[in-house]
Amino acid sequence: MDDGGQRRSGDSLAANGAIGASALPDFTAHASAATEVSLYRSLFAAIADLDLDVQHPTDGSNNERGSDPLSYMRDVAAADRPRLLTTAELDRLSAAVKETAQALVRSLEPRVLLGREPGVWKLLSSLLVHSRNQLLSTLGSPDKRGVSSPDVAASGLILSTALFQLVRNLCAAVSDNQIRAKNADLPGTGEEILSYLCSWLVTTERPYSTTREKVTACVHMGTQMLANIMTGNPEVQNILWPHYFIESDLLKQLLKTNDRKTTKYVLLATYNCIYNDAHRSSYLLNTTVGRHLITCFLRIAAENADSEDDLFEIICGIFCNLVEVGLTSETFKAISMTQSRCTTGGAWLSKEHVTFLKFIDGLLDSKLRPSTRPTLNNSAIGPEPSFTSQSAVCVLSDSSCLLFVSMFIRLVSVIDSFAECHLPTFPSSGSSSQSTSEQASNGPGKASESPLPVNDLDAVILLLQYLSRALRSDDPVVAVSCGSGLHQRRLESLKLGLGAALVQLLRLADRLQPPTKTGPLGRSNRTDPASGGTMSSVSYGKSPASPETMVAHGLFMLKVDVVKVIANLCYRCMEAQDELRERGALQAVLNNCNIDDTNPFIKEWSIFAIRNLCENNPTNQALVAGLQPQAVAPDLGGVLEAAGVQASLTQEGRVRISQTTQ
Repeated sequence: MDDGGQRRSGDSLAANGAIGASALPDFTAHASAATEVSLYRSLFAAIADLDLDVQHPTDGSNNERGSDPLSYMRDVAAADRPRLLTTAELDRLSAAVKETAQALVRSLEPRVLLGREPGVWKLLSSLLVHSRNQLLSTLGSPDKRGVSSPDVAASGLILSTALFQLVRNLCAAVSDNQIRAKNADLPGTGEEILSYLCSWLVTTERPYSTTREKVTACVHMGTQMLANIMTGNPEVQNILWPHYFIESDLLKQLLKTNDRKTTKYVLLATYNCIYNDAHRSSYLLNTTVGRHLITCFLRIAAENADSEDDLFEIICGIFCNLVEVGLTSETFKAISMTQSRCTTGGAWLSKEHVTFLKFIDGLLDSKLRPSTRPTLNNSAIGPEPSFTSQSAVCVLSDSSCLLFVSMFIRLVSVIDSFAECHLPTFPSSGSSSQSTSEQASNGPGKASESPLPVNDLDAVILLLQYLSRALRSDDPVVAVSCGSGLHQRRLESLKLGLGAALVQLLRLADRLQPPTKTGPLGRSNRTDPASGGTMSSVSYGKSPASPETMVAHGLFMLKVDVVKVIANLCYRCMEAQDELRERGALQAVLNNCNIDDTNPFIKEWSIFAIRNLCENNPTNQALVAGLQPQAVAPDLGGVLEAAGVQASLTQEGRVRISQTTQ
């Protein structure tokens, strides 16, 4: 029979927990549990000898906590007046608890049997409350060291850590024990301890290194305990998970400690609780705490993309789940709610938006999910985060595609307006010999540094790659994800304005940076830093920049990406062919049938796009056939002259190449 874990003011451990051998579970029929029986009795004997008297806070006290948990919890400790244990007593009790906890790791059977004992959960509740009071009385000194008695505090922290470990192991892979732990309010007391310790870590100026290490270890184990109480148990998750977003800020406090292990345990708990559940996932998007968490997750992911630990992969799993449960649009909106023009540096999108789009880009190539693994006995790990082919299907769904089409159109408008304001002030190639410091001294709007919002430009490139995939006719995942068919998807995209946006962006790219041609001896026609120029700046609309500079500014292969989308959008789609013709796409694409170092294979992609634009479309074919050469492109002059040749246009409209006269 489960005990409800109801707290009664004034109950003592001697009354509630120090039960005799006759009250122990009957393990005699289970030879494999003999060692655990001995340890269990040792634990009860150690507790009985202490004769503790534990008072409990009144119901709802956690909700009454103010903005300063340290002050609140010290008041609770003072009101309860616990009998503090000596260092020797704490060490003895900790040893018994730790030994029992370690014994439970070996197999599932002792955890199941011990969890059925009615007295054990009330005992653990009382022990955690006393441990909490012990910590409140020894930590949190006004001294900058944050501790009044280092030795007693260390022993108290060891006891709390051991209790967390015992509950963690007791609940691992045993759903009944998870429910019993929740009914005994062990998560509530654990939250009070963790909240206090997190505040201590953040506010203590110069803590003793040993004390800080033990506090951190206790936070690690406590976070794992809370995770194991919830992992794989929807009944418990549906009660505790909403609490951490509506009534508590514990998850924010844990992340605020900036400890990698603590962060990992929070991420794992999050992944396990939201896994394949849209309702619990929605708390990350529809609450203030949740939106703060996903913003932190995205920042952590960006900082750890190249790290060797698995923080990045776990965060990928979290956002993969949000996509798979159909919350892609809600996730983007939630990220936007945490941003402002000040935090994004004037761009429409933030770094967090770009990181989310990078996750989307990664999901496009996701593979089948391997089999999941169960919760480990001594950890807070549930199903292993991984990508699935289902992730790609969800990302490429009609709703997601139209969301990203709308986003792309808005971004093109933002970038075009931004460039329009700055483009007239860009210096010509003749000023490229200025030093970077001289350019900077010219004041705002005079330097040739890229004025384009970096986040927005990165997002545009990611969205172009997405749209190129989402509009392909030969992609099996796209075929599955198109509920209404690819043709209808193209029509809906055109209705939103995708065709006009693509042509607008291609023309803007031509204005921002003309093609870079290869000069004599294979040298690119660009400014050489050794000759006094700079490769950290781009002179827009006047002279080509190097591929290296274009990479630095996010413009490398931009035209190629645009032309790819145009080619896929109009493939055997008469409506798209006509719309793009009316927008001037034929002329814009034909202008890129050349060699460009900063847009490799642009000529080939442009020819392919013209082919798709003209296939079975007599109007488009006639337009191309009626085009007449007007003049030699002015930006070719320098390249041809350096090669010792010149180009001219004959009366018949043919290009004539001749040697330059000396």
